[in-house]
Amino acid sequence: MSRGLSVQIDPLPLERVEVELVAAGYFADQRPLRGGAARADWRLCAQVSNLLLDKQLTGEAGEAVLLPSGGRLRAPRVLLLGLGRRASYGLPQVQDAVRELVLRATALGVRSLGLSGPGIIAGDFARHAEAILAGALEAMKEARRSFRLVLVLPPEEARAAARALEEAAAGLRRDVPLELLTGAPKRRPRGVGAEHFRRVSSSLPHRD
Repeated sequence: MSRGLSVQIDPLPLERVEVELVAAGYFADQRPLRGGAARADWRLCAQVSNLLLDKQLTGEAGEAVLLPSGGRLRAPRVLLLGLGRRASYGLPQVQDAVRELVLRATALGVRSLGLSGPGIIAGDFARHAEAILAGALEAMKEARRSFRLVLVLPPEEARAAARALEEAAAGLRRDVPLELLTGAPKRRPRGVGAEHFRRVSSSLPHRD
């Protein structure tokens, strides 16, 4: 695509995804860190945990920190977004968080973002698929270039996630072209077979 949003699933760990920037979210009242934020923190030798302990970060909604990976992740930079309180976090907040992360990524000039679903627990991606797509599409309205969003998920979630993304895309209004690449990546991680993926590569038409 010369302009628009491409969305794909990758079963690799966050630190091995081939993108320009990786991102995750963290809550104000959830310690230790969980999900992608915990993974990034581990690879960054607890930099995020130390910032939280020093109260330089709080996890309140909208707070963000951009850190160099120092070669500890394949992506050169890591973007973490505060999500606020866990109890008040729902589908609208997921959409807002994804929109904010994609907006920040495009403002940084990158063309690819590896996203560990912000605030989404393991096995619950399908319920959030529409919110994720809607947030990303909203952020892309003013973009004048293509952008690749890579959703970092465990292999066992890939099939259900692919179906959920297709169903969500079919019902969403799209102001920019959207392409879903829900099949296996060209390079497959060791031990992950083709049975984990459904090869569906579809270019969805622009909706005015």
